[in-house]
Amino acid sequence: MDFKDHTPNDYDHYERMVAALVKPGKQIKREMSNADAHLWHMATGVVGEAGELIDAVKKAVIYRKPIDKENVKEELGDLRFYITAIYQIFGFTDEEIREANYAKLSTRYAGLKYSNRSAVRRRDKDGAAKIKKAEGALKGGAKRANHETDRGLERIVDEASLIATRRLERNSGIRRTPSGGPCPEPSDRRRANRRNS
Repeated sequence: MDFKDHTPNDYDHYERMVAALVKPGKQIKREMSNADAHLWHMATGVVGEAGELIDAVKKAVIYRKPIDKENVKEELGDLRFYITAIYQIFGFTDEEIREANYAKLSTRYAGLKYSNRSAVRRRDKDGAAKIKKAEGALKGGAKRANHETDRGLERIVDEASLIATRRLERNSGIRRTPSGGPCPEPSDRRRANRRNS
């Protein structure tokens, strides 16, 4: 499907583009492992509970209702539940997360003092300058830079995805066979060994 000669205001064309670019649910289901489903469940739990928390805050800030502290406490507890599960999936500790966050923010905010400029500049983001330079080259019409930037970003995303997948598998106990399928859980292997004994 050629999208070059159309504008985002061409509704039918836009609808066809969306249909062409959406990853099919059947493919997602086929590719998703049990570990993927667990991580997805916990991450969507964070988003859902964050939505409930912001709704409680909205009622107080926008509608001027008294803040429902019990509701806020409940939503924070639910958030902590889902976040703790994600810590467990990746094998993170509170200390590790605090240290990483401290390193990021102390790089972003010189002298640990807030400024709008530092918040916008985000010096802690590795590769941000390279991306900005590539975007500038794109604006200048450098097609080669576009291709190289896309390839570079794809490589970064692929590497990050591979690292995250390996870490998830390592920390969740899910292993892959050489063909890419999940290995039986250790408890499944023990049961099979007991049956065969």
